[in-house]
Amino acid sequence: MRNNRLVKSTASLLLAVTVSFSSVMVASATETTSTNAAKTPQYAQSHYPSEAEIEAYLNDPQYKKYGRTREDVETYLKANAEEDAATTTTMEAGLYSSWSTDLFSDGYWMNRSGVWSLSIMPRRALLWDTDRGWGQVYDRFHTSRHWTYYSAWADASMRKQFNCHAQYGMLKTPYNLEPSRSDVSPITCN
Repeated sequence: MRNNRLVKSTASLLLAVTVSFSSVMVASATETTSTNAAKTPQYAQSHYPSEAEIEAYLNDPQYKKYGRTREDVETYLKANAEEDAATTTTMEAGLYSSWSTDLFSDGYWMNRSGVWSLSIMPRRALLWDTDRGWGQVYDRFHTSRHWTYYSAWADASMRKQFNCHAQYGMLKTPYNLEPSRSDVSPITCN
């Protein structure tokens, strides 16, 4: 009788530990986190520039061709920071796959507050070769169900978002491109 109770007690304990461990694994696989407070390496933390980086951007002849003013930069950064603060990010288990090129260090799909977003981390080399960079992104991701679902406008919208973010260079990374957007804001680039 005593052995029977011990077996039942041990089985209950193992079940509780297994359920607890499974809950932790499920929670980590689909962890919800603010994009500014990433908890796993799968989430790229948004980078916002220092005052020196903003000045360097505004004075760089490469970027002068875009005609961005300090006010434009501040509006872009503020709007993106507000959007990031209000966004929760989830990632399905197995969705993350390693992708990198000479122009990108990372790229993957994630769900940001119910909207599928392609998060890409540019390398500095992208700034001198944005057309080839767009080609790399398009070739790798345009067949995804998250992209093709919005086939009526996704190609044009994603390209417009990409070009808009690229005009701000490395000021705010990663670039988050959302195929569901048929209209693109010139302020947030989404």
